Amino acid sequence: MAPVQTFVFFDIATKREDNADNCDEIKALCFLAVPRQQYLEPNNIRAPNDGNQIYMEFPNNEITVEDFNTINNFINQQEKPVCIMAHNGNRFDFGILKRKFNRLNVDLASDVLVADTMYAFHDILENRAQGNAVRRFYWEPHPQPANGYKLHDVYTRVVTNNPVEIEPHPPQNDTYMLFRISHALGQRFLNWADNPNRQRRFVQVQPNGIQI
Repeated sequence: MAPVQTFVFFDIATKREDNADNCDEIKALCFLAVPRQQYLEPNNIRAPNDGNQIYMEFPNNEITVEDFNTINNFINQQEKPVCIMAHNGNRFDFGILKRKFNRLNVDLASDVLVADTMYAFHDILENRAQGNAVRRFYWEPHPQPANGYKLHDVYTRVVTNNPVEIEPHPPQNDTYMLFRISHALGQRFLNWADNPNRQRRFVQVQPNGIQI
């Protein structure tokens, strides 16, 4: 697999945010696309412009075919390979999105990759040998770390160059934090993301939460 050329950070907001298996009511989602080149520019911490982001709200808590087309077109216009990355995505975001798409009988292109940033940040910051792309717990096969890996906690620890005060949980805020953390990790993040053992394809995602 060629190196990832576009990282698409993804976050979803639901009415119940603790269990992907029981959460079907989507409030909003955000995708933020960041080109690989920006990771080769350590001082370029500026978030990509609006053309590299989509934010969608769902008054009826459902994704329509038109919504899917917007998402799919956005993903397809990015330079490939594309990897969608979400924090705790394997347990939450990816399964919910997959379930919504299955109900519409649609899917993303077969070459679209996904990876979990909780795994990435843990493996990099704990200097751990990288585990599997899907794990029962993000720290496996190592002991549970002393530091927590909630997104905002990682952001405050890692982003020291012009950090922005930001409220966690709104999807556009969470995708921005994912960008800033990954950019601060720089080449270490690229090395992690380019490892094929860390990736899987969106078409492999199971609709009912994590599958080991």
